[in-house]
Amino acid sequence: MSEVENITQLLHAARDGNDFAAGQLLDAVYTDLRRLARRHMASERVDHTLQPTAVVNEAFLKMFKPAGTAWQSAPVDWQSRAHFLGVAAKQMRLVLIDHARQKRAAKRGSLRISLEDAGPLAVSPETDFEALDELLNLLATKDPSAAKVVELKFFGGLTDKEAALVMGINIAKFRREWEFARAWLRQRLPGPKGN
Repeated sequence: MSEVENITQLLHAARDGNDFAAGQLLDAVYTDLRRLARRHMASERVDHTLQPTAVVNEAFLKMFKPAGTAWQSAPVDWQSRAHFLGVAAKQMRLVLIDHARQKRAAKRGSLRISLEDAGPLAVSPETDFEALDELLNLLATKDPSAAKVVELKFFGGLTDKEAALVMGINIAKFRREWEFARAWLRQRLPGPKGN
């Protein structure tokens, strides 16, 4: 059995309340989740209060909640490893946005992330996470598919092929959506001072 098939089986078992499967699932995907979280946190200061491990743990808790002595999956019909990573990406986005809002409310500044890994998405190498979230929410009202592409590719770190599979579209359509979303965001994200 391949790793992808094994993860899909673990997802189904964890969704059905198998506590052991939830633990095995976390072990199986932890490296991927930490890689995503590290990528999101790469541009943060060294002493940042939120670490990649905390982002992973919070995201996992949003997807699998302890109920009594067993773990219960969010009501998601898990399709595959790529689908799981897409959902995890959304949860990590929510964790980081919540953290940024808490920091802003405490008047300690805003959480900033680098968009360079996602290609030439933004003019500025650092973008305000809350601003990006607001723009993605606005984009989702105009073109939900384009917003999902950004979420899967940037926040989820999925390859074009994996993300297209999650969305149920072909690679060519996925790439067109990515180009549109990237151009749309580039026009609206604040650029560096002096531009």
